[in-house]
Amino acid sequence: MGAVSFNRGWLFGPASAGCELPGFDDSGLAAVTLPHTVTPLSWVPVVITGAGRVTATVTLSGLEDTGLWDTDRPQLYTVAATLVAGDRPVHEQRVRTGFREARFELDGFYLNGRRVKLFGVDRHQFFPFAGGAMPARVQARDAEIMRRELNCTMVRCSHYPQSEAFYDACDELGLMAWEEAPGWGYLGDDAWLALAYRDIREMIVRDRNHPSIIIWGARLNETPNDTAFYTSTNELAHSLDDSRPTAGAMAGLRLTTDYQQDVFAEDDYSSVTDAAGLKQPVLQPPVTGTGKPYLVSEAVGTLSGPAIYYRRTDPQAVQQGQATAHGRVHDIAAADDRYCGLLAWSGFDYPSGSGNQYRGVKYTGVVDEFRILKPGTAIYQAQADPRVRPVIAPAFYWDFGPVSPVTALPAAMICANLDRLEVYVGGAHFATVTPDTAGYPHLGHPPSFVDFRAVDGTSRPELRIDGYLGADQVASRSLASDPAGDVLWLAADDAAIEGDGVDATRLAFRAVDRYGAPRPYVTGQVSFDVEGPAVLVGDNPFDFAAAGGAGAAWIRSRPGEPGLVTVRASHSSLGNAATRIRVRRARAGARAGNPVRSG
Repeated sequence: MGAVSFNRGWLFGPASAGCELPGFDDSGLAAVTLPHTVTPLSWVPVVITGAGRVTATVTLSGLEDTGLWDTDRPQLYTVAATLVAGDRPVHEQRVRTGFREARFELDGFYLNGRRVKLFGVDRHQFFPFAGGAMPARVQARDAEIMRRELNCTMVRCSHYPQSEAFYDACDELGLMAWEEAPGWGYLGDDAWLALAYRDIREMIVRDRNHPSIIIWGARLNETPNDTAFYTSTNELAHSLDDSRPTAGAMAGLRLTTDYQQDVFAEDDYSSVTDAAGLKQPVLQPPVTGTGKPYLVSEAVGTLSGPAIYYRRTDPQAVQQGQATAHGRVHDIAAADDRYCGLLAWSGFDYPSGSGNQYRGVKYTGVVDEFRILKPGTAIYQAQADPRVRPVIAPAFYWDFGPVSPVTALPAAMICANLDRLEVYVGGAHFATVTPDTAGYPHLGHPPSFVDFRAVDGTSRPELRIDGYLGADQVASRSLASDPAGDVLWLAADDAAIEGDGVDATRLAFRAVDRYGAPRPYVTGQVSFDVEGPAVLVGDNPFDFAAAGGAGAAWIRSRPGEPGLVTVRASHSSLGNAATRIRVRRARAGARAGNPVRSG
């Protein structure tokens, strides 16, 4: 863990520093330093006799006090290599990296020597209105949602290498990642396989300095067996990076012996039927035909949960059912150390033309395509340390309207990380509830359930939930059922963006009650007016009814036009809202759309 290296500008151990200097004929020294060091950590002679590439091996020592990259403290370092001809620096290469040990074993996953249950989701990097063509700031925001709001420790980047800005954000946030080469369910002829082999090489060479990446998808997603090809891709991955294992997501082939990768990954959509006739997800035992470490790479999705769509327009039972399904599979995975972890399908809704899609969108995400949390995220939100962030997250709407009242739920789910909840309806104490440790015995913070079927909704009572750790009240949530106090909420993710014509930030909007809680099943449209040097990327007007009362658009800068942007939104019954975004003058040489990061 004390060796680092350069290879064509990528840091990767063991170490080599190389550069191309066409037409340069000289000899010199390569100096390698860490930031804030007064003198180089290592000097190595480099002899260059002509145009082309020369590789020099550099071994660094004196790194005993280097901090480790971890999920809670993602320590990062920038390593600089300078080529010096005589006493004149002629070229410098910098790369950011971190130091950590990540091991998959038969009894679980280990990060820096401690066992960690991998807890996360899969991510497509598609966005409404723009596909994958969003700038660095917007890509990075997805990592922030998963790590800070969903408490994920890992993401699977399905099923292709994703934006470098996303991996940069994973490095900074302590979010571990699985990166895989593009492909799904198909292997072609020899020419096709050669291109897939090339893709795996380019993926690893581009991204092997990211400490967040802990596994390479050197087998394409859900593809048939090909012993020769996958033996070659596995050997390729190990030759380019012997510090990380390989994997490939399999579908229903858990007991195959024809598997060449280091970690067995299963897309597990097993299910049972409950007493109500609904599917509920289960998991296959963590046993394989190859005796390798086991990771669940997909679960729930549209195939093993209680519904095939989880839309904001669906009944409350469906939307809450997504939370119970995800809680169920993570609980099963937590019960057995042989599961290295579970990555559920999926983090975000995404456009798709196949399978269980509705009008071109797969509604499998616990977060919608506008990056707004659904009730399904409640189970994830609660998996936080209550001493740091106490959470009370209802997986239902406090609504008594005609579409789907809360009284239709036999048990309303409240996800929290607290010892007990005191529930008040209309100002009167209604129930004391504690975590359902019988139904979710292995989940770090099980949900609680309340039966509201006896509540008279005609009086529009308010709901208050007080949360306790021991004898101390540490949190409280209030929700209003009376829509007379509802308003239109509008907010931008960022107060400022770069005026490069590429940078953008999200404008999220939704119907909320007087306490800021979401109101479902809203009708009508939201219209926008943009004043200033920016472009609205999104629908104007926006169909609020079709989206279930929540949505987003993006504000993109215009090249070379700094200034203040004012966005005004209006809805016929919810009223108006406004926000402002400052467009900064683009910095000379700045990477287009790259945010100025603070961490």
